Amino acid sequence: MKTAEEKSERYANEMYQDANEWDACYDGYMGGYREAMRWKDPKEELPNRDIQVVIKGGILKNEVGPDIENDYSSGCYYDGVWYVSPTDYYSIEIENPTGWRPIE
Repeated sequence: MKTAEEKSERYANEMYQDANEWDACYDGYMGGYREAMRWKDPKEELPNRDIQVVIKGGILKNEVGPDIENDYSSGCYYDGVWYVSPTDYYSIEIENPTGWRPIE
């Protein structure tokens, strides 16, 4: 599997011959990639309501079992609360997540 840098270089090589155009294409690709892949701080920035995101860290507050430490989960932010993707039977809240990012 290629890295983002290798993919952007290949794309730029296929698209442009001029050095200035190549640099702009490469920089634009990498800038978009870095923005999409960075972890966002939930204390500074929140996702739109009900949008599925990847959630990093925190404690899973389980209604039917013990609380457990969260590594990574998919879920959403709704009315001030982080939730793991809902089930049909109960909801699991995530307390104090350390980061989130969109699912691309």
